[in-house]
Amino acid sequence: MRYAIEIEDLWWRYESSDDWALRGVSLRVREGGFVAVLGPSGAGKTTLCLCMAGVIPSAVRGR
Repeated sequence: MRYAIEIEDLWWRYESSDDWALRGVSLRVREGGFVAVLGPSGAGKTTLCLCMAGVIPSAVRGR
């Protein structure tokens, strides 16, 4: 099976924070598939999208 996106056990913490923005995120999206990223404010939606776009870690500092 081919995946357009495959993420396994993604962890991210911004340099300015002691809290993890993402903790152990795993995700597979099949080619042609659709995904909705939903959650409350501060849940990590934007961080996940920045990771998938390659902005994190290249342009954003963290661990």
